[in-house]
Amino acid sequence: MKAIVEYTTERNPANLYPEKIVSPPRPSACCAAAMEQVGELQWDGVWPFVYRRCGTCGYTVRRVFQA
Repeated sequence: MKAIVEYTTERNPANLYPEKIVSPPRPSACCAAAMEQVGELQWDGVWPFVYRRCGTCGYTVRRVFQA
């Protein structure tokens, strides 16, 4: 599956889901309490996943679930 998350310090964080998400490369202290699901459950081969994005700083990760 093509990665839609771009990790960079060169651009401001942006949620352009489902085409692209621009994210800082590292989480901040706010991420523990401010992560929100972006989009619906998706499948990458046999692994279901969702994108989780901090509503404060924009840090984004792909959260994978066991199938």
